[in-house]
Amino acid sequence: PDKHMPARVMNYDAAAYRYQLTKSKKLYPVLTLVVYYGKEAWNYSRNLLGNINLQKLPEEMRPLISDYKIKAF
Repeated sequence: PDKHMPARVMNYDAAAYRYQLTKSKKLYPVLTLVVYYGKEAWNYSRNLLGNINLQKLPEEMRPLISDYKIKAF
């Protein structure tokens, strides 16, 4: 398992959308699935905010940070 997978998937999806915009100027849905075949359990967060250190960020600003969730099986 990769604890940074939510950030990696976000980057893959953004690249796919950027490609669509440069080629057709239209956006179609992008669906990225993470299929994990490892022997040990996936014990890392499946969302971006679960991997970000928010300790120094004021509590009232936390809802303003965009989250990104992955679909991992």
